[in-house]
Amino acid sequence: RDFILNGMNWIVWKDVMDLSAMGRQLNKDQQVQKSKAVRTFIARLTKADPAYADAYKKIPYGNKMFFKSDFMVHRTKHFYASCRANSVRVGTVETCINSDNILGRYLADGMIQVMRTGKEYLNIAGCWSWTRIPGTTLPDTPRYTEEESRKRGLVQPGGVVPKVSHDVDYRWEGESTFTGGVSDGKKYGAMIYTMDIDQVKAKKAVFFANDIIIALGSGIDSTSPFAVATTVEQSLLNGKIQSGDNWYFHNGIGYSGKNMKLFAGPRKGDWAPVWGGYKEPQPDEKDIFQLTIEHGTGVQNGTYEYAIFPDTTVEKMPAMIQ
Repeated sequence: RDFILNGMNWIVWKDVMDLSAMGRQLNKDQQVQKSKAVRTFIARLTKADPAYADAYKKIPYGNKMFFKSDFMVHRTKHFYASCRANSVRVGTVETCINSDNILGRYLADGMIQVMRTGKEYLNIAGCWSWTRIPGTTLPDTPRYTEEESRKRGLVQPGGVVPKVSHDVDYRWEGESTFTGGVSDGKKYGAMIYTMDIDQVKAKKAVFFANDIIIALGSGIDSTSPFAVATTVEQSLLNGKIQSGDNWYFHNGIGYSGKNMKLFAGPRKGDWAPVWGGYKEPQPDEKDIFQLTIEHGTGVQNGTYEYAIFPDTTVEKMPAMIQ
């Protein structure tokens, strides 16, 4: 009962499961299939535990911090949002089992997801830029070939070598000793994450309220040879993009912040690195909406600030950024 009501029920929205809560097995349609599994469990528990039937049927709203998982969920009647980080207390993401999710190195580095319809990230994983995950501040680490992986000793259990990977060394546990969050359990929550991975350091904070999400970053230092960027959003392109002075509006969600760079258009990808069960390439192409704040190479003491308005209109956006 506790696992469902205070756990799994929180990470399903509009019949899809939060990608960052899945961690691995991100292959096609799994967001929907895993959501269906949770709904099946709830239906069975409603019969097996009739005294709590009303509780199982109730949709949870509010802000909830999963302290043991460094994971926060924020739910209102109009949108779902989450933030996933890591620390020395928890594992990051499985990327070294059965060649599954071998591009998911950075899924627990401050990832933020915002959903209204539930379709914003549906089956996007095959065409995602995995170094530009929403909410993260990352170097554009290259995808290592199978030959490069062998040179680097990236041999998985059973002698499997990934054909393509962002991993230089597997992250069995998180690195941060200063990560966590606070929540009132209702309307407000705040989460922080101090990152130090692949030659990039940053201090990151996310604040959740009823109708706004604010993300702040400071102390961004990089000695990585690869360009660093903070990603505001990377979702499926859906309809018209409208913009003004330091703001964008897309798919019912507003974004405000300085120096945001827009990419909107088709992106080709491959599902094979996402799920080890695919033995041959599984090409895909989707239209992507992406906003980034570019820090470049050699950044020292860099910063960023942006806000997300998941429940607004384009007419309100100019006033929102004041």
